Amino acid sequence: MTNTRRERAIALCPVEITNQQLMEILSTVRANMSTIKGQIGNVEQTLTNMNGRINILATTSINIISAIDSLVRAPLAAPVRAKLTLAAPVVISNHEPTRKESNAVYVSNIHLA
Repeated sequence: MTNTRRERAIALCPVEITNQQLMEILSTVRANMSTIKGQIGNVEQTLTNMNGRINILATTSINIISAIDSLVRAPLAAPVRAKLTLAAPVVISNHEPTRKESNAVYVSNIHLA
């Protein structure tokens, strides 16, 4: 007979116990169940906290992905319409410019696309 079979045979043998012994066994079982219940509560709380953190990470990831997607879809340089005002070219000479010549500017319409 193997150890397992012997243990089963012993476990199946009727045993007489007193009410006091039975109450002690039940008390131990009750205490163990209370401990296990507390541990299950701790595990549930830990899982709830982890779920909250995962939701925060998921939301942050979605926001980052949306921002990246928006950047990818946006053109790198949007077309610009600009009106540039260019100063008159400088001419080096002994001629003293008149007030009209000094204030002269060139206006150019340039379209950058």
